[in-house]
Amino acid sequence: MKKIFFLSLFLSGCASAPPPIVQECPKPLVLNPPPIEAVSLKPVKFYVVSEKNLETFLKEIEGVSSGVFYAVTPAGYQSLANNVQELRRYIKESQNAILFYQKIDESTQ
Repeated sequence: MKKIFFLSLFLSGCASAPPPIVQECPKPLVLNPPPIEAVSLKPVKFYVVSEKNLETFLKEIEGVSSGVFYAVTPAGYQSLANNVQELRRYIKESQNAILFYQKIDESTQ
């Protein structure tokens, strides 16, 4: 008899509770950034100057830039090339991170 009493008490206890409120979850924030415009680079002309072609170079550069020019040592040129390679690595890694987050965002929608 006690079992029936406790069973009826247990079942009737839940019947008097209000029904749960179900709410829709808001849509997740879209993380896709707008596409980045491609880089448009202008060509750069490099001259290799030595003692043999110095006079020819100076005559050619006078007609273009009034005799003003910039020089880079071989070690400086190697540093410049290494820096450009480092920039390319950074850009590739950034692109991969953006693609990763875009794929995650697409899979959650």
